[in-house]
Amino acid sequence: MSLVQGAPFELQAFAREPDFALTGELDFKAGLLRVDYELSGSLASLKFPAAPSAAGHRTARLWEHTCFEFFVGLENQESYWEFNASPSGDWAAYRFDSYRTGMRDEAGISSLRISRKAQTGILGIELEARLQDISEIREHLSKPEAELVVGITAVVEKNDGKMSYWALAHPQTKPDFHDRAAFSIRLRKEGIVQ
Repeated sequence: MSLVQGAPFELQAFAREPDFALTGELDFKAGLLRVDYELSGSLASLKFPAAPSAAGHRTARLWEHTCFEFFVGLENQESYWEFNASPSGDWAAYRFDSYRTGMRDEAGISSLRISRKAQTGILGIELEARLQDISEIREHLSKPEAELVVGITAVVEKNDGKMSYWALAHPQTKPDFHDRAAFSIRLRKEGIVQ
């Protein structure tokens, strides 16, 4: 086992999407989780929200349109968190007591830093979350060798309204980003476990 600061990832579409790729890099240090997403391909066929607002707002149901997400769970515990970022700059952070149960806004997170970079055929979204601002995560990581488990996901909406669902893995017969079997990245307070 080794610890690293940056780790590349490649998301898989639940249904084959030959015209697109979704890759990125995850970085974790000092309680700050940064996820850089890069969506590449025929972006003209995709539907994106309006241009970023000066300051994004906490907004519910972002997953109903193009949305970049990640999930963080405490190792060997049922509770977990969901973080959503829209290309518009709007965001959400939720806490769950167990699988899809007890969903509520995470009060420890007052904002997420989201930046959007676009060029021909590529949309980049950088999302930063201060996990150390969540007391339960901070306390968990204070224990020797304690780990977090992370799942990285995205929902991509096409102009025709069809959605595609992307994740590190799809262990079920339908897309389910809350399935802990897909939380395949492990973090310790010192970095990413390889």
